[in-house]
Amino acid sequence: MKKEYNIYRSRGRLLASTLFLFLLFLLFSCVGIYLLFSRGITVDTTANIIVVVFLFVFYTYVRKKYKENKPEVILNEEGIYLESFSILIRWGDIDGFYIQKVLKLPFLYFVVNNEEKYIDKLKKINKNKALTSVEYELPAFNVSLGVLENKAELIKALEEYQVPMVNKISS
Repeated sequence: MKKEYNIYRSRGRLLASTLFLFLLFLLFSCVGIYLLFSRGITVDTTANIIVVVFLFVFYTYVRKKYKENKPEVILNEEGIYLESFSILIRWGDIDGFYIQKVLKLPFLYFVVNNEEKYIDKLKKINKNKALTSVEYELPAFNVSLGVLENKAELIKALEEYQVPMVNKISS
């Protein structure tokens, strides 16, 4: 029986993101109040209010992720569970993985045979995320290595479960 691995998001990065978003929220709120009282309702004021709402939504999402502290990736006897997609991919369906930078950010992509079977099981928002990767000729399922606490543990766990590193698939 192989060990279960729980790979977590970096709590330090989540805390830093939470604080940064909160400070931006405060800054844009103050600017918005100033614009509202000095100019009234204008395009600038409306745009600022929209930015404040989006910042608040992002802030609450990141704060929630920080508080719940769930593993981002779980590897066990059944397969790989990806929290960002809320799906378990069985070992028999995984052909391998590779690492590639997208917009200077490192991602670990899972090459899954019969991806459509898993994509069909996803909720709408996760399905759109997976299909966006497919549109760019990338595998549907990935993990952002930049947000993980321990990237080396994930690679070690994949090696223990004998998931081969493959070359990028070209179309």
